Amino acid sequence: MTPALLQGLSETGFSAQPLSVLQDEQTRELGVISSLAMLEGAPVATRRAWQTAQLHNLIGFARQYSPFWRARLPAGQPEADGLSQWPVLTREQLVHQVQAEGPLSRHVPQLASSLGQTYASSGSTGVPVQTFSLTQNARFNELRSLAQYVMEGRRLDLNRTFIKPAGGQQIADGQRVRVEIQPSWLGSLGGLFAAGHYKTVHADFDAAAIARELRLHPVGYLACLGAHMEALVQCLGDDIAQLGIHMWLHHSDDRNPELVAFLRDRGVVTRSSYSCAELGPIATECPVCPGQYHVVHSNVLVQGGETMAVSGLEGGVLELRHLLVTHLHSYATPLIRYEVGDSAVISERCACGHEGTTLSHIHGRRKNFVRARDGAWVYLPIFSKPMSDLAPFKEFFFEQLEPGRVLLWWVPVGELSAHARSSLVAYLRGVSRADLDFEIRLTDHIDWHHNPKRVPFICRL
Repeated sequence: MTPALLQGLSETGFSAQPLSVLQDEQTRELGVISSLAMLEGAPVATRRAWQTAQLHNLIGFARQYSPFWRARLPAGQPEADGLSQWPVLTREQLVHQVQAEGPLSRHVPQLASSLGQTYASSGSTGVPVQTFSLTQNARFNELRSLAQYVMEGRRLDLNRTFIKPAGGQQIADGQRVRVEIQPSWLGSLGGLFAAGHYKTVHADFDAAAIARELRLHPVGYLACLGAHMEALVQCLGDDIAQLGIHMWLHHSDDRNPELVAFLRDRGVVTRSSYSCAELGPIATECPVCPGQYHVVHSNVLVQGGETMAVSGLEGGVLELRHLLVTHLHSYATPLIRYEVGDSAVISERCACGHEGTTLSHIHGRRKNFVRARDGAWVYLPIFSKPMSDLAPFKEFFFEQLEPGRVLLWWVPVGELSAHARSSLVAYLRGVSRADLDFEIRLTDHIDWHHNPKRVPFICRL
């Protein structure tokens, strides 16, 4: 264990029973966390052998209990890196399997009682998807998250704060902020380590109201969308340093490099991760090489599908691959070579020396790219501050319905002058580095009902 973890041990955390050091549950969970950390750092051959065994277990289960999977899976048992010729699972096919067969775990008595969350997407960025998971999946995700803290030597005695977009009922009730606080974010290990509390702030995008809540306790680790952090920085400026943010745990949307630099200059470290609700953790950002993401080998296999040449990234053209992800523990709803709808550059090692699948330039196909008139994909970076400097706004939303043309719904603060309108269009044309038409339509509000994460841009082509 690292010095940071040892310093966080509670004075009364160890067991007082004869011939024991820890309570049984603490021993089990520390064992799992240590095993996960060992597996992630194991030699490639060792890790691949474990992944292959887990893959065989999942394939055998799917063949036994699912007519859908029996009909589509080739004969034989592939190696973990030998799935390239196996069929891709699209969202439409996944919807069909779930509707026809339900959770496969119901066929196994030991698993039937372990059915956990049902995940259903809104369909705002693609085909609506419903999947099933086990309670074991949720606990695995929690322990894998803790393993990341152990692997990086992060402190456990700090608070952990999670800003979550408000749900539809909360918004309908006119409740701007709703707060839940648990005494520890470490579960059964909370008695062993002097952990901070776990605060969940359910909020809309009222930055002033969120800031008032965050000022009540030292924030510690702050997990939130980039859009939430941008709103807080725009609201607080340099005063954001007074919130006691130790590390920003970014997730889900784009991360503005200028925002990362602003926070770094004020002592806030940033770390991002890549995950989705159906699969759990997919990759975590390298602590040494920002922008490089190590695949979570203990949870998924990630492979590349169709290649996508995108201009406007790092001043040139990058070859992105559509991501195909296999969830090694997806026994309720098997996910084998599942097309998640995102793209990235895929490498076999990280510049830090880590040997293992590494992702960079991770982008949602429909959230970050527009179609030019000639059919080419163009990257469109969307960050709120440069636009607000040109024309103050309350909220905005981009969508593309036809190649070469992008629609911007804009809720202005006051009047939007002709000069501000033309400046916005010129700025957007400049950052896209492409011949695109941008049409700005004014509105008094944006309906986020089908887009609860407020993804700022969706390509509907």
